[in-house]
Formats: sequence, structure tokens, C-alpha cells
Amino acid sequence: MPNGPPPNKVIASQFDCPKHMFFEEYIALTHLPLEFRIQWQNTLVQLSFPVIDLKKVETTLFILQTIYQSGPRGTSGTYRESHEIISDDTFTRAFTEKIEDAMQSLDENWECAQALYSLICLTARVLTLSSNEGIRMTCLRLLADMGMISYSWKSTVNQMVIISPYEAQGLYPSIKESKHVTLHLYAPRSSLGLKPLDKLDLYNVSGEVTNALCIPRGFIIELNLFAGQLYLSSYEEYVEVCDFLGVAWQPMGEDSLVATDGFILRQDKNNRAERLESTFRQSPIKFLNFLMSQIRRKGEVIDKTHMGKMFNGIILDRSDFEEPRRVEKDQVLSD
Repeated sequence: MPNGPPPNKVIASQFDCPKHMFFEEYIALTHLPLEFRIQWQNTLVQLSFPVIDLKKVETTLFILQTIYQSGPRGTSGTYRESHEIISDDTFTRAFTEKIEDAMQSLDENWECAQALYSLICLTARVLTLSSNEGIRMTCLRLLADMGMISYSWKSTVNQMVIISPYEAQGLYPSIKESKHVTLHLYAPRSSLGLKPLDKLDLYNVSGEVTNALCIPRGFIIELNLFAGQLYLSSYEEYVEVCDFLGVAWQPMGEDSLVATDGFILRQDKNNRAERLESTFRQSPIKFLNFLMSQIRRKGEVIDKTHMGKMFNGIILDRSDFEEPRRVEKDQVLSD
């Protein structure tokens, strides 16, 4: 299908939507190749206001189909009709600007390798199609920057294993000599008076220098949740955790549906700001609440902690993450 599947056919085939993909994302993905004359414009829209996830293989396949599809012969004689828009320097400049924005928003870890590959393909295709020297130089610069990003991932941690003190004792001599494994000291933050240790830089054991290690934020979030960390360091971290769990951290749109525990059951498809990063299809809140309060804290009440409030469906704000002394001082001054 040179024009892609018709919208009504996509809606009628919603049962084909993969389980790991939201239906809104599925529709947006099938709209990329819709109408061969505006395929590049469709891609620009997604770079500007993304609904599709560049980190998914399916997205890369659709992008490759769109940018390499030949299509009918164009009127200019130079371009195929599908790619004539690239001769419009205004459009192409806007397109490369959005590629750069997307590149800069990538997390500096290997989990974004698929997204980086998609951006490299887009940039390389523009480079081969555009005759504007300025745009070509911009593409070469972007490709060089993307190369540096991929090179920096050499020091990125791509696997993390939690071991017991008994296991650490037995493996310690081997880890101390290893150039591929690092042992980190860690304990969950169970009190506001304790400093967080989740940067994993308190003390490291390895045969390699580990100061330059880059640990993906997703690993840290999973570690803290599994270990039972009750307090977060900042409002930004709170937003990260909420997005990871699929929990609302701000009032949602009218068409959204949120459970009493804060889990987002349905998003407002007209509000792009509510795009969710979570892969959870069912609420994990009940399980995590039991894990932290009954197993990790042995029955202690955690309702007044950051995580306890989150589990009770309470939306936090920036004041909840201010240092206790500062809050007390502000209260005294206001009195």
C-alpha cells in the first residue's frame, strides 16, 4: 500500500494492536505512511509532538518504510513524488531541528539505542536527498554528534544483579579482579534524615576504574522500588517514578480515567502532555504497598512517607520534598 492503510481500516483492526503498545500509539504509527505525498510531514509531526515511541523496533520499521519507499515519479524529475518535500529548504531545516531536539532529549544510556538508530536513518536520508549545502553540513554535524553519543554508551551499565551479603562474601575476590563487574554498596532510604545511596557511588569494588560508569535511571528506579526506598530526593524523581509506574502526578484531563490508587486506567487521547511511559497494564500499587510495608518494613505503617502517600493516591507537590529544617523555619517566620 503506497498510501498506507486507511484510517477506518486501522480502527477496525484495533484487535491487532500489540499488547506492549497503547492504542493511540498504534494509530499514530499506522498514520506515518498515510498518503505518500505527506509521509515526511507525518514524521515531522511525530518528531514535534511524539505519540510514537522511537525506542521500539516497530517504530524504526515504519520510519524505514516511509523514508525509503520510492513512490511515483515526481514532477521535478529529480525526486520521487514521495520525497519532493525535501527540496523545500524551509521544511528540511525544520525537520533537522526536530531531529536535533529528539537527539538531545535521549537519555544517555544504551536503552535508547533503537531511538538513536531511527534518528541516524532519518538524518542520513535527508543528507542523501537534500542539495542544500547548509542542510547537508547540518546533517553531517548531527551524525557526528550521534556517533559521540553511541560511543559514550561504552561505559554504560547494561545489566544489574542484586546479591545477598553471603553471595558478596563468596564472590568478593573474583569481583575485585574483574574488569567487567563492579560491586556497589547500597541501602534503601528509609528516613528523611538519611542521605540517599542510590547514586551507587559510596564505595565500589572492581578491577577497573568505575568513576565514569553511567547507570540508567530505569535501573535505579527499579532497584529503589524492589529494595523498599520510602523517600525520594526531589520532585523530579517523584515524576520519574510516577511515569514508570503509570501513576498520576498531576490532575488529568476530563477524558482520562484514574483509579483510587492513582493508577491511570485511560489517558486523555487529546492531551499529548499526558503521554505515558509506563509499560504496566494493571496497577502495581497494591503489590508494592504490601512489599514495602509488610515485607521490607515488617508491618510498619508507611502512610506518611513519600511512597506511602503515593500508594494512597495522594498527588505530591514540590513543597513535599523540601528539607524538614527549612520547612520548620518557614513556619516559624510565618507565625
